[in-house]
Amino acid sequence: MYGTRSGVKIAHQLGPNALAGKTVVIVGGTDGIGAALARAAAMAGAKVTVVGRSLRTEVQGVDFLKGDVSTMAECRSIVARLPLEITDVLVFTAGIVPGSEREVTAEGIEKDMAVSALSRHVMIQAAAPRLPRTARVLVWGFPGAGMLKKSIIVDFNSETTYKAGFESTHANTIALNEALVHYWAARGMAIAGFNPGLIKTAIRGPLHGGGCLGGCIESIINCFNPSAEEYASRILPLFMAPQLTTSKGLLFHQDGCSVIKPDAGFQNPATVAEWITAADRLVTKSAGPTTPATLIMS
Repeated sequence: MYGTRSGVKIAHQLGPNALAGKTVVIVGGTDGIGAALARAAAMAGAKVTVVGRSLRTEVQGVDFLKGDVSTMAECRSIVARLPLEITDVLVFTAGIVPGSEREVTAEGIEKDMAVSALSRHVMIQAAAPRLPRTARVLVWGFPGAGMLKKSIIVDFNSETTYKAGFESTHANTIALNEALVHYWAARGMAIAGFNPGLIKTAIRGPLHGGGCLGGCIESIINCFNPSAEEYASRILPLFMAPQLTTSKGLLFHQDGCSVIKPDAGFQNPATVAEWITAADRLVTKSAGPTTPATLIMS
């Protein structure tokens, strides 16, 4: 779940003015880890834009862009409205966990795949030509957790093999997110992946149903793991860490400094390409043609 530490650590302190005046965009910044990162970045002096369906708390220095990443058409619309040309850090934290019943979006995409992974594929692809060469793209998921072996790429949209929780359906989204990091890093993008492990948020609501039971489960999780705010404080220094541009495609542990090993399967570029191709096919099938993700960053 947390990934295997590689032994490499990125020790980086966030200087007092490192984020001052920087532009940070967080897709999924209205709750959980994304909201905690948005608050921390704003307090550090960054100009923050959060994207989500509703803004739950007003934070000084944070702008809100309403958008629903469950449809790829809306994802492209969101990208068109973002200030990408001046963006220093583009963050993707929006995600869900599949519940007991398979849900599909208006475009026929399994909901977890749409929200937690395919949206990132479409948005990074659309954003890449407009991002500054120095921009960092940070992708949240569970990279390095060995979930590739649970995934079923031949049923990428979980049409016949749907499973709730952290089984094959969610493994497909985890695999695509890690593939995105490796794919774009190989093309020159300063992109990194983040494995938060277990953090107390609402993401597991579809599994435990919330209420008293859900509250107890999340409280137990919180006893043995950092809160979303504590986790954000660990991660924030990495926003401007120089290593993200010199060693592209790093994957980070919950502690915010340990680099974790990639899934062994993704050390083969052909496997990475296979997942990107599967994503392109699903976008094409569900929402009409899209430009294949072949852009090379300069």
